[in-house]
Amino acid sequence: MVTAETGARPRILVAGYRKFGQLMNAVADEYRERADIHIVEYLIGADGTFDEEVGRHGADVVISAGANGAWLAATLAVPVLSLEVSDADIVEALAKARELSSRILLVSYGGPRAILDPLARLSGLEIEHRSYQTVDEAREQFLLARRDSFDVVIGASLICELAERADVPSILVYSRASCRALLERAITIAAEPGSAPREPAPARRKPETPRRRLVFASPELQRIDALIPAYASVAATVLIQGESGTGKELVARRLHREGPWAAGELVAVNCGAIPEELFESELFGYAEGAFTSSRRGGRRGLLELAQHGVIFLDEIGEMPPGQQAKLLRVIEERRVRALGSNRAIALDMKIIAATNADLGMRVREGRFREDLFYRLNVFRLHLPPLRERPGDIAPITRYLVGDYLLRYEVALDAARITTLLAEPFARYRFPGNVRELENFVERTVVSAARLGDGAALVEALPQIVPELYAPADDARDAPAGALREQEEQLIRDALRRFGNDRTRAAEYLGISQTTLWRRLRGLDAKG
Repeated sequence: MVTAETGARPRILVAGYRKFGQLMNAVADEYRERADIHIVEYLIGADGTFDEEVGRHGADVVISAGANGAWLAATLAVPVLSLEVSDADIVEALAKARELSSRILLVSYGGPRAILDPLARLSGLEIEHRSYQTVDEAREQFLLARRDSFDVVIGASLICELAERADVPSILVYSRASCRALLERAITIAAEPGSAPREPAPARRKPETPRRRLVFASPELQRIDALIPAYASVAATVLIQGESGTGKELVARRLHREGPWAAGELVAVNCGAIPEELFESELFGYAEGAFTSSRRGGRRGLLELAQHGVIFLDEIGEMPPGQQAKLLRVIEERRVRALGSNRAIALDMKIIAATNADLGMRVREGRFREDLFYRLNVFRLHLPPLRERPGDIAPITRYLVGDYLLRYEVALDAARITTLLAEPFARYRFPGNVRELENFVERTVVSAARLGDGAALVEALPQIVPELYAPADDARDAPAGALREQEEQLIRDALRRFGNDRTRAAEYLGISQTTLWRRLRGLDAKG
């Protein structure tokens, strides 16, 4: 087959990570006579831009999958086809996994899969499903999964690699049939007139990296930004304090990237989301036979997985009191011993902790160990709430509007939407901080894709972000009980709206998953 414009064979570039690239390479042999197919390893966040690879190979079409595919589709001028996981792919992968165990973890790109519940009922499989949108979320979702609830993992290439590092068998979710269908589509599109220009097309505007960086103008954040390189360069522990949604994880990622442990993993641990009875085995790991339900061969803990990298202990104030002494010993000795093991492992890593609680107050109340607090508090970064740094609202809004226009491929005027949001944003107090601001911007951009950036959007804005137009004194003057009832109703409405998907509900509400979990625990206690 030749392209209509040049008479040349279609040139297809596959951006594949590890197992996906290997699978595509095996299938590509069947198409070598019909197209020039080049496969390169790629994962979001790699040095350089993929535009260079496209130019080097003169690609007509790019093929990728998952988070890689979504990112490339938003940043390249040539057509990008992303491999979609079909229900048939999932059934096939589950059949392979069932040969190893009936307890299966599926980590997939995108949202929930309706087929899983009926499959689990019919087959008797125990399936835990986690979803993600970005590479960082993929790592976090895998690490946050309850590792005693599964024996085999199904997922994309990155998930399979994470499983292998944790000594867990893995099954690639993609099938050869889906890869063949994608190559057929790519060859067809490459042959269509005008579908893939050989001359470089104007590239879409894109941020320097798919990861979000701190965006600020305030002197408070400028001071923190100046401290990060120094704090990142040494092994001493860093404690990040600030309200939920102020950007503590972004600071942790900056500390990781700018320090000598950047080549290793950043392993994020939500200390408030791990049940107390599982905390020790999750953090420290365990040897084979350590307890009755321990898996064969034992399991490496999250601390060991962060070796030569960074362990990020989020919500450290929620750590069970019984585990605080054990963490203190690890920090002091820089060694970890798995449950039931006689072997201690020397640790080479940086420890970063974060909290939205006043740890000093918790120490005085006897809820947090004083000696652990001083070990964590070697270097401290305090992130003030957004209401105390209003100068940051405008630059963050500009950045987020541009980012979401790019993500959703909305060809509208970023400056016009930013200006539209400026006045209501300026008078709002943002109790959910930057996370809430981000939520509002995303809602606005999604609506603008349908309404445009003109009068229709202006008229609809009070319905799109009603929080901005509530009477200013309502929240301030309402009694505590009324506020709590209003909050509980918002949580119930969000859970109903998203089919009890807690991740999406938390994002919609502009709060962390940990905060949502605590609120739900309170609702359960009320009955």
